[in-house]
Amino acid sequence: MTLHEAVRIHKDLWVILFKPTAWPSSSYIYLIEDQDGLTIIDAGIGTDEIFNSVLDCLDALGFDPSLIHTILLTHAHTDHIGGISKIKRFSSPRILIPELDVPEATDSLRHVDDIMPLRVQSNYAEELKGWDLSRHFFDTCGDWLLNDSDPFQLIKDGDEIRAGRYLLEAIWTPGHDVGEMVYWEPEHGMLFAGDLLKTSGTGLPWYSRESGGIDAYLKSLGKIKKLNAKRLLPSHGVMDKTFKEGVVETRDIILNRERKILQALEKGPKSFKELDQTLFPEWFWNMSPWVSSITDAHLCKLEMEGILREEDGRFFL
Repeated sequence: MTLHEAVRIHKDLWVILFKPTAWPSSSYIYLIEDQDGLTIIDAGIGTDEIFNSVLDCLDALGFDPSLIHTILLTHAHTDHIGGISKIKRFSSPRILIPELDVPEATDSLRHVDDIMPLRVQSNYAEELKGWDLSRHFFDTCGDWLLNDSDPFQLIKDGDEIRAGRYLLEAIWTPGHDVGEMVYWEPEHGMLFAGDLLKTSGTGLPWYSRESGGIDAYLKSLGKIKKLNAKRLLPSHGVMDKTFKEGVVETRDIILNRERKILQALEKGPKSFKELDQTLFPEWFWNMSPWVSSITDAHLCKLEMEGILREEDGRFFL
């Protein structure tokens, strides 16, 4: 099975596409060449099999991994940072990381709680018995945990990052992840969108209460929709959507999930699992049980708005 494909975007800009779509699905890796070597945007998964495939792509492009001097992260989920440990065997890159993502990148327990809040864990306690989410991420994404001693440069909203001939503006867009940044390159109208926008072949948008929640996600979409982006460069999926299509579809999916929950509750009280099953089929949960964090995020929002309440493990309008 082919794991990666390298595609040229500009004379000095490439993307290493990860072909499989089912989890564990590595993030794409964008390469920007300059006189000193390479800046990469996200590092992908760091298992031996997947990283060796990345090395094959670099070799086919004529690049040695020692040329990687900078890693710019959109966010700190394991499928985006797992490859860093492998890259550090070849070079000593500076790591540019969204400032709010350092805790989850350096603390595996914090990462687990962000990905799967306690209400999800408690409602699926029996199904998850003996299953270690932290161990799962290490097994599927490699040694993704970063060290406090790593040469971090913290990225804040509005920062400008020079990558070769491109000047990127960091735009803080919480929702998928609390620290998520998209990187806007206005001269060529390119938006490196991370995992913020829906693309074909992915389960996105994904979010949890700890990632910013529903309101933050919708505000982030409103924040970026004003951009005149001509080229959408996501971290997963098929690059078959325009920027505007990506924004509209992502927003519609989020709002439709809430409508489904409310429609289910109009028929009577429901348990967490029953509401969860209105959104996601069983096979999806079996592949990535943290999908239930989406349901939890919607229930949290509706509870805070006073639209529903939880009583004895059931939810009422």
